[in-house]
Amino acid sequence: MEQELPLYENGVLRGHILCKNEGCYMTFLADTPLLGGGVKKVWLFSDSGEKLLLGTLVPEGQRLRLRRRVSHSDLRFRGMAAPTSGQINPQEDAPGWSGFATLPTQDAELAAALTGLQGGWRQGEDGVELRFPWQVGQAVPVVSRFCLGQPGDGWWRLLLRAETTDQ
Repeated sequence: MEQELPLYENGVLRGHILCKNEGCYMTFLADTPLLGGGVKKVWLFSDSGEKLLLGTLVPEGQRLRLRRRVSHSDLRFRGMAAPTSGQINPQEDAPGWSGFATLPTQDAELAAALTGLQGGWRQGEDGVELRFPWQVGQAVPVVSRFCLGQPGDGWWRLLLRAETTDQ
């Protein structure tokens, strides 16, 4: 059985990860165009918010690729039995960005809507910016804040004013 997962960098779709079931193992093949700037690591994510470092992308011609083989038992132990996507140097590891679990909000509805979502947040001059990997045709993240959202190339952006996060 094969499955193809999207591979994002800072909320922008950059390539894919091909997952191949090979007996007791799962082989992951990441592929993306050559990206500028330094070492690029690939993380695998699940719906439950768990993540697993797959490794470092290496140049092959005009592409960056990675191959990693992991046992099914190790994937289950790490909460990755059903991975949903990959990220290159995820936003929560980028300077200024944090994971949604650290968002300071007393708005229970917003906190519940962010549970299990991938992406990140950062404090800006105009308020708090949230970004989610997103493609046309997918459900909009945080539907209750839809009117505050803005689509981008491979991402959905929400800009929340201070009073919005402190409700």
